[in-house]
Amino acid sequence: MGNPAFCLPTRNIYQDNYQLAMELGIVPVSDNKASLTLKAVNCMDLHVMSIDMPDTGVHHKSVRARLMTHLFDVQGNIVKTPEMVILIDEANSIIEAYSLTRGENASTDMVYGEQCQTQLSELNWQNKFLNTWLKNLKARGYSVGRLTTYCWRYEPMPTGQGR
Repeated sequence: MGNPAFCLPTRNIYQDNYQLAMELGIVPVSDNKASLTLKAVNCMDLHVMSIDMPDTGVHHKSVRARLMTHLFDVQGNIVKTPEMVILIDEANSIIEAYSLTRGENASTDMVYGEQCQTQLSELNWQNKFLNTWLKNLKARGYSVGRLTTYCWRYEPMPTGQGR
């Protein structure tokens, strides 16, 4: 009898990122122009916006691009960092990192270089970064439209006339 570990279905990081994005509400992308905001209690918002698909030369036309950006308070200033473009392929249920802009140097690291050559080390690093980011968002309770809000209502105090 063979080792049962080899019989278990496995997901790769692209499928894992897609599953995490599904749980957070980032996909499916029903509208190409849609944008959404994920919220969590006591945390700054995460914005996800549809953008034009970059010409990578290697992706099918059904792949959609989204920009994810997180807001942070840095010494009283609201900054967007990190800022990542992800490519969503709903037909194959995968998400792939395309580019990452980080706050410390504000330069953008691209996965696809000259003539659409894939930079494998950058691709692997960015997809691991995305995986960690999505897991952290999920652990912090980020979601779309499920943040509990309280509606305060003014009610006049009883005047004591009925005693």
